[in-house]
Amino acid sequence: MNRSILLMSISSALVSGCAGYKNAEQCEQKMADLYPSDLPKYKRERSSFSHEGQRVVSRGSYEVPLPKEALAPTLLKVRTRPQPVAMECTFAGEQMTSYQWLAPKKLVLPPPEQEE
Repeated sequence: MNRSILLMSISSALVSGCAGYKNAEQCEQKMADLYPSDLPKYKRERSSFSHEGQRVVSRGSYEVPLPKEALAPTLLKVRTRPQPVAMECTFAGEQMTSYQWLAPKKLVLPPPEQEE
């Protein structure tokens, strides 16, 4: 009896984990499809997902040059800095229900106005 409960628990955990990975792939693909071509090419870094993949955040970054003023007083060889790219996706099972940009700032939509 205890063995069958253990096996059912393990199989349930594996199935929910698989949904999370599939949803992360969908979110990464949505981010790649909607990323504007006028921005520098980004490098995909990682995705995180909540229990059963209901919420996924895909992350990446691209490099932007530092302003010349920032370079003058330093002897550092660093000439660029990373800019974040991130998208949040929500799912019902394996069906994407919504998505929104979290970064860069120019892609983030303002929150809807609240009625008083």
